[in-house]
This record gives sequence, C-alpha cells and structure tokens, in this order.
Amino acid sequence: MVGLGVHLSEPGAESYNAVLSALKLGYRHIDTAQYYEIEADVGRAIRDCGIPREAIFVTTKLFINKWGYEKALVATKESNEKLGLGYIDLYLLYAPGDIGVSNFDEAYLGKLLKTAKVKPAVNQVEPHPWMMRPSLVKYCKMHGILLEAYSPLARACKMDDPTLVAIANDVGATAAQVLVAFSLTNDFITLPKSTNPGRQKKQLRGGERQTDAFAS
Repeated sequence: MVGLGVHLSEPGAESYNAVLSALKLGYRHIDTAQYYEIEADVGRAIRDCGIPREAIFVTTKLFINKWGYEKALVATKESNEKLGLGYIDLYLLYAPGDIGVSNFDEAYLGKLLKTAKVKPAVNQVEPHPWMMRPSLVKYCKMHGILLEAYSPLARACKMDDPTLVAIANDVGATAAQVLVAFSLTNDFITLPKSTNPGRQKKQLRGGERQTDAFAS
C-alpha cells in the first residue's frame, strides 16, 4: 500500500490540497498526527473528496506529552473531533518510552510483547536502502508486525546517489519511484511525503513498479 505522509505540511491550504489531490489520484491511506496540527485540514479534505469514508485508511498519533490514561482519552477525543470522520483507523503512540508502535527497535518490542495482551499491528520506522535494519525487519516479520516506512525517500537526501540514479535510468523511472518500489517490494507500507500533485502521481505509480531488482 502507498500512503500519503503529511509531516511538515503547512496547516491550512497546503495540507488540505495535498490530501485532496492525493485522494483524487488514488491514494487511500493518509498518515497524520496530532503533533502536526493539521488534523482538521486532513479531515476536511477527506470529507470533501467524495470518496466513501470506509474506503480511506486514516492513521494519526498520540504525542508523548499526552501519555497517561486520562490525557490519552482527552487527546483521542480531540483528534477524532478535529478529523471529523467518525472514527480513526489506526492510532499510534508517538515517540517511544516504554511502550508504543513508532520507532521501536527489537528491545522495545521485546518488552512490549512480554506484557501486551494485543500485539501492535504496525511499527512505523524509517527503512530505506541506506537504513534497512535487517534484524528489526526480520523480528517484525517473525512476530507478524507490519513495518510502515514514514520516510521511504530517505528525506530526499539521496536522490543523486549514483546507484539509485543508474537503477532509475535503467528501468525508466524517477528516483522517488524506485524508492517507493523498493519499499513495497520489501513488504513495507510506504508513506512518501509530497504536497505536489505531480510528484504524488509519480510516487503512486512507483507502487506499480515492484520488482525483484529493487529487493534488499
């Protein structure tokens, strides 16, 4: 699945238009967070897009300063109200301390799985060709935990990498499309961030280019 990450999108028109254009292009997974302060814009775009709510998967996150039972209840209600979608599909604990499902390594996951009655469905991390963490990938697969890549494009810092450029030229794709394909080929849920409709479209098409050539 290729989803849209909206971290660092500006509140207001930029966030709203990014989500709206992505949904119209075919994206069906939107990843946001209370900390981004754009949940209302994300929710409004989803309501305005004309696509049935049940066809769209929405992830948001509880920030570290909202941990604790009572604070978490209030924060969850606030996120749900700001999104205005009736329900949240996936709710992550952001920035780990002792528990959570974002940026967890094997040690954190091991502690959680020893006591948790329900194991996490997703661990949102930063896997890409320059940060694969094979032991973590193996551990999550062993325990049936999906890996979600929140920065599959390596924060756009490697777009001129010679190997990446050579692969892109060889298969007739953009560097971003190669990285999206790499992520999906390795069974990661991938969340490339873009507010540009043209780039969103190209990244979504990267999901159609899965091939063994991109495997780790």
